[in-house]
Amino acid sequence: MTQRLHLVYGGELTASHSTEFRDPSAIHVVGIYPNYAAAHAAWKAKAQQTVDNALMRYFVIPISV
Repeated sequence: MTQRLHLVYGGELTASHSTEFRDPSAIHVVGIYPNYAAAHAAWKAKAQQTVDNALMRYFVIPISV
């Protein structure tokens, strides 16, 4: 059985309508989580912390090992 992990990462984008990072070397890896619910909780916490910066975005992506 494949374990379905989830990665939460983010950083500042070049524009609000873009998914291109302003400085890829400054991407913040929040962590890897064992399920979507845990990843979503981490994503939500980081998104709420950066709500005042319109260019800051965090993402959740599934990864398989």
